Amino acid sequence: MNTIGTRIQRRREDLNLSTRQLAGAVGISNAAVTKLEKDQSKSPSAENLFRLAIALKTDPQYLLYGEQRYKFAAGSSREKQAESWPFSVSARQIEALTERDRSQLDRIVEAFVAGCQPDEARSEHRKAS
Repeated sequence: MNTIGTRIQRRREDLNLSTRQLAGAVGISNAAVTKLEKDQSKSPSAENLFRLAIALKTDPQYLLYGEQRYKFAAGSSREKQAESWPFSVSARQIEALTERDRSQLDRIVEAFVAGCQPDEARSEHRKAS
C-alpha cells in the first residue's frame, strides 16, 4: 500500500537516514517518526510535513499524495524556491512568530490541506481530529 508512512520510510531509506537522524532533522521524537512510517498516527502537522519534506529532499505533495500535483515552470524563481521551502514566506519569518500565532497558522494550513485531499483522505483526517 502506498501511504504517507510508506513514502516517508522509502525516502528516508533512499537517503540512508536512520529514524533518529530524520527525527533530529525534523525536531520530533524517534518514536513519532516510527509511528508515522507505520501509519499509526494521524498525518503530521503542516509545520512537520514541510520539515519532513525538506529533510527528505522532496516536496509535501509527494509525501501527502505520492505525486507532485503542481509543477513550476523550469528555471522559474518559484521552482528554485520550492526546492528548499514551498512558500513565499520564509521559514525564519514563521519561526519568528509567537507560539500562539504559529499554532493558529498550523491549524489554518492543516484545515486547508485537509480540504485539498481526495474525499477518502478527507474523511480519514476528520476521524483523526
